Amino acid sequence: MELLAAATRVASDGTVFLNFRLVAPEIACDCDPFLDCDKNHMSPDEVLANLFDVDNCGNVAIKIGNCDGTAGLSEDEGGEPA
Repeated sequence: MELLAAATRVASDGTVFLNFRLVAPEIACDCDPFLDCDKNHMSPDEVLANLFDVDNCGNVAIKIGNCDGTAGLSEDEGGEPA
């Protein structure tokens, strides 16, 4: 919960949002479940800590990605046109 609170930001217009950083694997479709037989002892806090990083401005951000090798949002998801 502390990391989630730390990733919460407020814009100058008063908009409150969750700060995020887009990530993607170097090789498309090269993804496996994070929790497996070797990591099933991890606490929820330990698991969640792996989902956070810092952005280019040094702010705490949740990492959001996909396994298809693309980190960007599509145009209909609010990304830039191709």
